[in-house]
Amino acid sequence: VLAEVGWPQPRVLPGLSAPLSGSLSSPGYTTNLQMFICGIPQRMSLPSSFHW
Repeated sequence: VLAEVGWPQPRVLPGLSAPLSGSLSSPGYTTNLQMFICGIPQRMSLPSSFHW
């Protein structure tokens, strides 16, 4: 994990590293990131009839 902190913006989520770059020292950084990533498949697998 420490080796990935210095990496540039992720290619898949270019807008993710900017807002989180200032929260790397936050105790909840890992938990929030895991929750965010785990929520992506759920949102992508929603039925096409579901409207935001």
